[in-house]
Amino acid sequence: MTNRDGTESKSYKDPQGDRIQAVQAARELKLARFPMVDSVYQGFYIRFEPDSAQGKRALAGSEGIVGSRLSAVLCENEPGCCGHGIELKALSGTSLVVLVGQEAERIITAIQAGWNVNTYLSLVVFSKEKDSFWAEAACILFNSEQEGPLKNFTKNIVYRINRGTHPGLELNQEQFIHIIESNGNWYLTKDMPLPALKQGEIIYRRRKVWSEYLVEAAASGKVGCKAAAILFWLIILVVVIWLVGRLVF
Repeated sequence: MTNRDGTESKSYKDPQGDRIQAVQAARELKLARFPMVDSVYQGFYIRFEPDSAQGKRALAGSEGIVGSRLSAVLCENEPGCCGHGIELKALSGTSLVVLVGQEAERIITAIQAGWNVNTYLSLVVFSKEKDSFWAEAACILFNSEQEGPLKNFTKNIVYRINRGTHPGLELNQEQFIHIIESNGNWYLTKDMPLPALKQGEIIYRRRKVWSEYLVEAAASGKVGCKAAAILFWLIILVVVIWLVGRLVF
């Protein structure tokens, strides 16, 4: 650039602009250090209706506890699978539903790739009109590349589901990096809205009560928890007998 007197002038550099460019360059460098979130992680909710009377009873009973882990099993060439599907089972092995379609395909792809597949019951709804139940499950899929932080993140998600919240599961790249850098302790503070209910539908379960922790632990085969669960129900029985005795006599 030339001045009016013909001498060369120095180009003006905006210090603020230089700072912004430096920050952007540092951010891009940081992002480049991590894998793309979609290549190592997926999170979403699945809505399903039990496809058998046994599955309906399971959701209504002790197998339909919010926060309980469901197993997602690849099933092929079986009735209801259309040749390719995912069977969701309760902790006891009771079949709840066979999933087909886009959500099933995402889980199938994760299983075939050797990813961790984590599915937890997050909501149970009763429909008066159908005299039946439908449910929602949180599905968290990730590979072993960032297994430690993502396992911790999953534990935090389940903890929040147990307390009745509805945490977001989808992550963008920056959110994913926060999770990795915090070893899984970072999470989205804003929860997702619950699914809309139709007329005649009521929420049957959306959080885990303390007695259900005992029931779930006993179902998992832990001896100490089985004893605690038995003791709990014995105490309940004694209290009921005492109350009946007070009312009668």
